[in-house]
Amino acid sequence: MSFTIVEQPLKILVPALAIAVGLFALRAPAATGDLDPSFADNGRRAPIGRAGGTALFVESLGPDGIVVGGGDIDITGSRSPDPVGNCTLEVNASSFASQVGEDGGVHRLLDPAVVGNVEASAFARQADGKIVVVGSSIRVSEFRCFPYWTPTVFRLNSDGSLDAEFGVRELPVLSRAHSIVLDHKARPIIAGVRPIRHDNEGNRELIVLRLRTDGRLDRSFGTDGYFVGPVADTPGFIGDSGQARLLRASSGGYRVALASQGDCRIVGITMSGGSDTVFGSAGDVTVRGAGGAQVTCGSVESDAEGRLLVAGSSRNHGFVARLLPRGGIDSGFSPDASIAKFMTAVTSVAIASDGKLLVAGSGPQGSSIMRLLDDGSVDAPFGDAGQSWIDLNSQTVSKPIVRDMLVREDGSVIAVGGAMNYDRPFVVRLLGDGGGTSHGVISFSRGHAAPVEADGKALLRVRRSGGREGAVSATYRTVAFDAADHEDFAPEAGTLEWADGDSSYKSIAIRLVEGGETAEALEAFDVVLEDIQGGAGSGTRTATVDIHPDGAPGGQLEIDTLNTETREGNGTYQVLLNRSFYFGGRVCVTLTAKSASATAGEDFGADPITACWDDGEEDGKLPDILIVDDDLKEGLETFTLELSNPTGGAVIGPAGSATITLRDNE
Repeated sequence: MSFTIVEQPLKILVPALAIAVGLFALRAPAATGDLDPSFADNGRRAPIGRAGGTALFVESLGPDGIVVGGGDIDITGSRSPDPVGNCTLEVNASSFASQVGEDGGVHRLLDPAVVGNVEASAFARQADGKIVVVGSSIRVSEFRCFPYWTPTVFRLNSDGSLDAEFGVRELPVLSRAHSIVLDHKARPIIAGVRPIRHDNEGNRELIVLRLRTDGRLDRSFGTDGYFVGPVADTPGFIGDSGQARLLRASSGGYRVALASQGDCRIVGITMSGGSDTVFGSAGDVTVRGAGGAQVTCGSVESDAEGRLLVAGSSRNHGFVARLLPRGGIDSGFSPDASIAKFMTAVTSVAIASDGKLLVAGSGPQGSSIMRLLDDGSVDAPFGDAGQSWIDLNSQTVSKPIVRDMLVREDGSVIAVGGAMNYDRPFVVRLLGDGGGTSHGVISFSRGHAAPVEADGKALLRVRRSGGREGAVSATYRTVAFDAADHEDFAPEAGTLEWADGDSSYKSIAIRLVEGGETAEALEAFDVVLEDIQGGAGSGTRTATVDIHPDGAPGGQLEIDTLNTETREGNGTYQVLLNRSFYFGGRVCVTLTAKSASATAGEDFGADPITACWDDGEEDGKLPDILIVDDDLKEGLETFTLELSNPTGGAVIGPAGSATITLRDNE
């Protein structure tokens, strides 16, 4: 039996609501939470040296900077063998651990070649500087042409070389290893999953094990070396919500947050590997959102008092809750409503030494970091009214996801992670409590599908984030893509300007040109930012505007023109009619065959045919045109097909007619 925790409703006080509504309207000097311009490129480093993939771990090296670690995997080829039976599937995995200096410079620690084809998933740093890494060795079965993972652990010396005493050890008891912490004796505690024995449904269960300092399994932990927990959902990729996330508890034991049958569950484990029965109900807590909604685990952290900060997503909104040391809900904590407003998921949390809470998440407007006070309200002096956006330098939208954060003694924040649409890790540093000066970066707030206004204009928004020092500017211009300038949109160019202290959004309005009589498919054009002045950095420099296709809500009806030839003797010619883009309501269209060099009634049937689709129906229709088989010797002849009389709000698409070639069989 599990103990269920239901989150308290979001606390919306008048000051907090004012912050949420006017989050970007307040003027403030450069302060804690702004990008640190002394670090790399306006406070951002991406990529981290030659590393690819996602950064999952960051820890301080004191005056020597930080160490950042992560993993990468590249799968090419196909699971289907080639014509002669050879498997073309290739899987290349790697791990990286890099030292990043105070100026953002990268110093390599780990040579990926020393550990082979291993994708790192979690790191833990010992007091002596050695780093224990857990991940998976990845191989391809030539017989099955299928990749398989073997959980693997290795240890690096402080200089990045492989610790020969520890070696590279496989953990065959697990099917995937997710996270690692070190106990008070520097023994690795590893959480992962394995298939449940005698379960034909393919379910997995949580496994936590302990290794000795030399890498061998410590069989004094749990039962013969293992703690066995509840059913665990299968994760999709490294760092996602399906991972079992392990941390040390103030009691000396451990807490594991995992996705289990759709719920976010927290499991309590004692130091010796048994169930911590004083936590929750028999060592188990199920976390639920407001109204009992299910929660997806994203991150978990413990503060100095043993309280657990649990974060993730609920009903497609960012979620944060705090549990008391024994698993009960902390009624004194109510997260500000702006977390759910700006974040669809919280991906990482951290706790500063003064008790303030850092929350990183992503949403439609990008990724950001917010700082909360102990009661869950927004800490307004942080960043821009409590929030700092993470806008990486990229041509198109980068979609960064924060996977780990570090809060240093001076209040500065270091966040690491990976970008969803390109294969490189990043590290970002925000100014500490001493503040400083930062010009910020200029970026599109959304990189695609800008909304189209009712007056025929596409509106794009550009923000200045991470700093407000000095006057800055950027120019913009439109670039034709599928859509043609003057025919589909009015080309625009101009300059956006921000005064000293200004962090407001600026808008670019592009007038769309009304189309002609022929329906048009989905088209797009780009708007680019250039020539950024005043010391500000670049964020997302290109936004794509989609011009929605005609035909809403019924769709566009067209003739498929891939096969436009038939011959006498076939009996019929089957026409494929397609419904595209929209599928609302019942729609019909008339198909008519008309004479060209072939004659209606003599060479083909000319009776009109009606084809209909029901509400939501997307499949093509296949009406038949009669083909007459005569005894005459004739050359190539043609006839035409035309669509007409669309109903239900549908329109005839660009391929509303087709010419069919008729071959003689004499």
